[in-house]
Order: sequence, then structure tokens, then C-alpha cells
Amino acid sequence: NDNVSRIYHSDGNVYGNVKELGGYVNEDLGEPTCAYLTSSFLQLGDWRFGEIDGHLSVTHKSGQTAMIYRDDGTIHPGPRHGGYNAWSLVDDEVLAGTKEGCDVGAPAAAAPSVSPPPMSTNGMRHA
Repeated sequence: NDNVSRIYHSDGNVYGNVKELGGYVNEDLGEPTCAYLTSSFLQLGDWRFGEIDGHLSVTHKSGQTAMIYRDDGTIHPGPRHGGYNAWSLVDDEVLAGTKEGCDVGAPAAAAPSVSPPPMSTNGMRHA
């Protein structure tokens, strides 16, 4: 149906069901760069998907957390600056993928992890 289910924006906002950005790329994308897995997170470019206190956090390198998927099944959309920042996780051994092509500049200061306040599970924004 060419819809994109989720778009995480670097400012921490999350958008869903954006038909204009849907579809598949048919060209060869070449070798992957800055896409790797460690024991505590998956990094794709400037994004980290990491486990913090049993929750999955989606955080941009700018320090904005776009989404927190809690272990109780609730979803907490951003933007959030502070707690549950996946960039606070230790960048340890690469289990799969490559760090080649990653921007080596320091990410925004990662604040200590804190529990997010309760939010609606239907808090998606639409473009």
C-alpha cells in the first residue's frame, strides 16, 4: 500500500502513515555503512535502538528520544530529551555490521536514564 508505518525525525517527533514517503527503492544501495549491532543496541546511521531497563529506546544522535517501547506493552512517543537515551549505552564490541562511515563526533550529552511519565498508547502524530 506504499505507506510508511513510522518515521522517526531527528527532533524527536514521530510520524505515521505518510504515503508520500512510501515505496521501495529499486536501485542498488551499495555496501552498508554505519550499521552495526552490539550487545546492547543496534545503530543505523545517527539512530540507536537500545535496551534500557527492559525497554526499547529509539534515540537520535542529537539526544532526542523519538520513541520508548516499554516492557508492559505501552508506547511513549517523543520528543524526549533526557531519560532513556540510547546514546548513553556503552559502544562495545561489534557483533555484526560495520562502524565504517559513522560520524565520529561526540553525540549530545546523554542524561541519566529515568522512567518516562505515563502517556497514551495512541500518541502518534500524523503528517
